[in-house]
Amino acid sequence: MKTSQWLAMLLTVCGTFAATAAGQAPSLSLVIASQYVSPHGILLHDGPVLQTDLRATFPGGFTAGVWWSTGLNGEGLSSDKADELDPYVDWSRKWTRWQLQSRLAYFNFIELDRMRGDLLVASVEIGRELKLGKHTLVPFTRLEHRSRLPSFDFGRWMPVLGLSHQWALSSDIRFSQRAGLVYDSGVPVSDSGYLLQYKATLAIKLSAKVSLEPFIRLSLPLEALDSRERQVIGAIGLNLR
Repeated sequence: MKTSQWLAMLLTVCGTFAATAAGQAPSLSLVIASQYVSPHGILLHDGPVLQTDLRATFPGGFTAGVWWSTGLNGEGLSSDKADELDPYVDWSRKWTRWQLQSRLAYFNFIELDRMRGDLLVASVEIGRELKLGKHTLVPFTRLEHRSRLPSFDFGRWMPVLGLSHQWALSSDIRFSQRAGLVYDSGVPVSDSGYLLQYKATLAIKLSAKVSLEPFIRLSLPLEALDSRERQVIGAIGLNLR
């Protein structure tokens, strides 16, 4: 096992104990994906990756966590674009059928020990829940802004208009899908334009606190956008609550 995987495991264990000591119930998701494709359709790593999200919830709708990614065919920590460490804070609120989700995150790219080229990312999403028997539909709109650190020398906007769907197949199996039309405002080194993003997940409850979640993702540029191409990502995830 390479250095980055040992370090990621150590961060996960330490974070879990810290959240437990603080009286919060941490949750952990582990995902192995066929490749790493960014939300705006850029292929960052053409090979298998391990991606983990450790988070803890707090009163008032707050969540704090650390998401990290590492390539399974790389050479070590901070060796390529698969290696990334993103601490974040979320705040969410729900009113009857309306729901609001917001996030502030620090995207720490290679070199992981340097700030130059990292991103400060803020997003907000608003949706309205519609119940149809065992089906739940949520039309939503989302706005994301990315600023490059440390100079804040560009801002990248990504508005999204989309629809999510959940279907309770049984008490232990749930199918969900999410589709969004994304506009990427681009930066000096990439084009602006539209993309379609889609994700389908089958959540299988193995126990009260463990679920298995295989999923597929599709990223499809709707026009010529620099080197971006259609990407299909297969993955399997394990959630521990």
